[in-house]
Amino acid sequence: MTISIGRQKKAGRIYAIALWLASIGIAALVTLSGCSSDNATQDAGTDGLSDGSTDDGGGHDGDESPTPAWQRLGEVGGFVSAVAFDPGGMGVWLSGDDGSGLYLRHGDGPWDLLTEAPLNWSTFSWAFDPNNPETVFAPNFYGRGLAVTHDSGESFDLIESLPFCQAVYDFEAIPAEGGTRLVAATAAGLFLSDDLGQTFTKRQLPTEMSLECTALAWRQAESGELVVGTEKGGLFLSLDQGDTFTAILEPYEEGVSVSDLAFTTNALYIGFVLGVLFRNEGLSSDDFSLIYQEDPPSSYSTQVATSSGTDATQDRVYMGTVIGPDSPARFLVSDNGGDTFTDKSDNLAEATVSEIGASVFDIAVDPQDPDHLIFTTRNDGVFESHDAGESFQNVSDGVFATDSLGFAEDTENPDHIVYSSQTGGPGVGRVHESMDRGQTFQLLDQLSPFIVLGMHLRENRLLVGTVFNGIWRREENEAFLQVVNPMTRGFGQIVASQTKPDLLYGITEEMLLSRPPGDPFSDAGIWVSNDDGKTWAQSPNSLALCLATWPGRESGVAYGSDDVYLTDDVFSTTAHPIGLAVPLDPGDLVTALTFVDENTILLGTASSRVFLASNCIVDTGCDIEELQSPSNLAPIFGVAVISSSTGPVWLISAWIGDFAFQEQSVAGVWASTDRGDTWYLLQDGLYPADMIFGLFPSVVPGRVYAGMWGGGLMRMELPPQ
Repeated sequence: MTISIGRQKKAGRIYAIALWLASIGIAALVTLSGCSSDNATQDAGTDGLSDGSTDDGGGHDGDESPTPAWQRLGEVGGFVSAVAFDPGGMGVWLSGDDGSGLYLRHGDGPWDLLTEAPLNWSTFSWAFDPNNPETVFAPNFYGRGLAVTHDSGESFDLIESLPFCQAVYDFEAIPAEGGTRLVAATAAGLFLSDDLGQTFTKRQLPTEMSLECTALAWRQAESGELVVGTEKGGLFLSLDQGDTFTAILEPYEEGVSVSDLAFTTNALYIGFVLGVLFRNEGLSSDDFSLIYQEDPPSSYSTQVATSSGTDATQDRVYMGTVIGPDSPARFLVSDNGGDTFTDKSDNLAEATVSEIGASVFDIAVDPQDPDHLIFTTRNDGVFESHDAGESFQNVSDGVFATDSLGFAEDTENPDHIVYSSQTGGPGVGRVHESMDRGQTFQLLDQLSPFIVLGMHLRENRLLVGTVFNGIWRREENEAFLQVVNPMTRGFGQIVASQTKPDLLYGITEEMLLSRPPGDPFSDAGIWVSNDDGKTWAQSPNSLALCLATWPGRESGVAYGSDDVYLTDDVFSTTAHPIGLAVPLDPGDLVTALTFVDENTILLGTASSRVFLASNCIVDTGCDIEELQSPSNLAPIFGVAVISSSTGPVWLISAWIGDFAFQEQSVAGVWASTDRGDTWYLLQDGLYPADMIFGLFPSVVPGRVYAGMWGGGLMRMELPPQ
């Protein structure tokens, strides 16, 4: 059988993350196809110290070091990757993506964060032990291990034997002779375990193709059918709990990926990417019925959940899609096995603040009530319906799974802040605005389709830098206008001069996945505006990953790439390197920097190193000293200097995506009050994740904001100086 809907690259999380890494210039730091053996409890991250540091936080007494707590701001919800009703009646299990934690809800109560789960944990598939109702499995999607609770979430064990090489798409626990068998569909193939995850063995499917396994379905019946779907569109059936398989649908080189599978007692329902859904009642190669197809095929994912009728014509089928380049997200319901569908998308639109609609990522149906369902989305949180989709309610309260990547504070009104969130892929970017210092937010719908990184806000004039869509400007509360449109670049930072507010700098990072043939750097680099962002001009020969304006020098900046470069004439002449390239390792990049004073720069690199450059002069460079870094195997993405009652506080933050953790990776935020001689960890309030994408010092003394890779927007108040 051939599915004639064309070929399109599957846009999963790995693809979106690869795009992100390319956009920020550190793609070479991680290998997305490699395996990792991360110790997800992060022993080194408990105290935040690198080797050689003391256990008390870098030489500070607990009584002497300030220990303020982070306060969480911003919208709840975000990208929520998996939801499941516990078949034993223990509640509903939920996972935030990007390492945003695991949750459990009892009845209609709140979501409870499972604080005993491993730090920075998420899963794409829950599995329940059929022989022990209190045992639940949560494999990390990125191959970091298998989290297991034997007491319904009160405690967790971490098993690190998963040889899955990044992507664990689906996971099942099925009854087998002598106990429970675990089945994992992964990017490296199909794996089985008969010792509750202590060891896994690979099961070869009957095909000569090397296959990613992307979906699983198990039906409890006399024969115990197990079906595996693959990245090339294949379907394989086992009647002996995975010992042997036969092909229902042969994979082929141009095949599109199976994105979800669901059984009823009457049929198997197969969702393919591009918004395609089939039904197969006989589990045979000649029994496929196409029951839904988008026109044109567009959606990146098709999710399906079911409840059984007396026969296939009375099966209840719920179907959801993710926003595609040519389609909105859809939520559909059928009460006749998919022969006809009713579109409930308008009902969903009434429950979400986004004009685009929610991209459905996972669906679960209450086994006791087929009208009761919960589904997760790619950046809009969690939704619930008690009437089969006739009405929806956002039930995200207590779930912290929002990426907070861009941020700006109005320099004239610090109660006015904005931040951006995104989850990769089109149509799921969000920009949130608050006029009350983060107590409440509203969504800026016009910018919702865009991936926004760089942001600048002054006197209600908002500038945002987007990936693929240039720079947009809003004057007061008017509509946004596009003022720069380099379609193949991402604006990652917009910075204003400290002495001339109308002088702005914008950084475009080279988008490695979208490089124009023969013209790789045509519009990458630093752009300059002299009129508060109304018009921009590109500065030649100035590729940068980060930029800071020079205190006391109207036209002076420092920017980082393979070195730190200085200029004090708005790039009228070539910027000068400071000589940092000599102590840098080959391939290392400067990813964050700030001026400590008029002649001193604090900076961090992609390999987690920290440097102090002092006595800086444009023509001759700086004196360079390497400081002890509390991070390890995590890029320094944020540096800041803020004032407090005890004097200046230096801050650094390290980020490493959950997909790229290695053993001993240490992320977080650290502070120093002795010019970098010692560092102490600022961890209080960061759980469930500590992956800090950026630090943003406020104009208010002692205040700093932090954007998290999962976990939301954070604010900390140090005692003011």
